Amino acid sequence: FIHDGEAGVFVEQPLRGGGTWPRTGDRVLVKGFTGRGLFAPVIKGEGDAAPQIDITGGGSLPEPRSVDGKELGTPSLDCDWVTVEAQVREVLMNDGDVVFECQAGPCEFHALLEGPLPPESVPWDLAESRVVIRGVAATIFNAGRQMTRRFLRVNSLDDVRPLDRDAGKSAPSLVRADELFRVNGAGPQDLVRVRGVAMLSLPGRGLFLRPDGGGLWVQTAQPLDARPGGMI
Repeated sequence: FIHDGEAGVFVEQPLRGGGTWPRTGDRVLVKGFTGRGLFAPVIKGEGDAAPQIDITGGGSLPEPRSVDGKELGTPSLDCDWVTVEAQVREVLMNDGDVVFECQAGPCEFHALLEGPLPPESVPWDLAESRVVIRGVAATIFNAGRQMTRRFLRVNSLDDVRPLDRDAGKSAPSLVRADELFRVNGAGPQDLVRVRGVAMLSLPGRGLFLRPDGGGLWVQTAQPLDARPGGMI
């Protein structure tokens, strides 16, 4: 992804690669052709060749454009360099990549940091926190070239910056397992706590927990030393 100060665009790299490939922050001069792309226009080389890329210097990344959740959900934002404030709902790992499931206003999206990254370096505590995320606006789309979901590609964990985690926060309610299934119980947007005995742990996936009022499957990619019989 390159950015000229006003807009961004994707530069295709053939499977066999090109002679020169820049690193994040390099200033480049790209010579190629406009391609149709799978979603939005791209820059490509002639035939099966790579576009010509000359690295003219290095430096820092430009200031990203600040957007809100409504803007983030617009298809035209594809390939732009942006920053957005969001709520992290869940932190996941997928084949060594780190995924932050987020929401900014009406826009549900995820931020992707490609790994591999060791589980112990993942900021699991960012779940249910407000953050500012900096990244390239990427797009998930269908066969009709219609956008189905937004996601952000980030360069490093430094691009996901936590805000004040404790401001105005109180401890979530401690609930029984059977209270989760009642009409007047906690809903899908409510943060709760449960306490119980670990029955079976499946590392990287989750654990079976036996709290008061029933049993629960707790889904988490976080590595836990949860031994059967231990209190969680």
